[in-house]
Amino acid sequence: MLFKAAEPKYKISTGLTIPFIFGAYEKLGQPFNDINHLIETIIEARTGQFPVLQRCDVIGRHIIMLEDKSVCNRSSYNYSKEYSLENSAGEKVLFIDRNSWSLGRTIERVCSNLNAEYADPILGKRFSWDNKSKKWRKFEDGEIGLIESVLRTNN
Repeated sequence: MLFKAAEPKYKISTGLTIPFIFGAYEKLGQPFNDINHLIETIIEARTGQFPVLQRCDVIGRHIIMLEDKSVCNRSSYNYSKEYSLENSAGEKVLFIDRNSWSLGRTIERVCSNLNAEYADPILGKRFSWDNKSKKWRKFEDGEIGLIESVLRTNN
């Protein structure tokens, strides 16, 4: 994840919140129609990693983190025991950590619950969680620079 190497003020140590992902893709000119579209895109993406949906203990919000498949399959913590959503090929691809099981077991239920929780900040274009004020806020210039750096890295 490119943002993990960012400067301390904007450093993301575990994963990205749903609104952050939504807003980042909007800034990159590849907006999602809604949370369903975001989750379906994650599910259908072909990567060497598994996306894991969990509630972050530090900020108390849902995040998507990426785990190497070898980590997910190790015996000490096997993600195959977690709920998961499958892609169109029937492969388990989006694991839902125990602390987020209340979101549901189907893509429809997960998306509905995520939408209920994050529709307001997304519609208000408040994509970044401020842990000090415990509120969603608009991206700061430094965050926009990090997001735009993805384009420079991939070109």
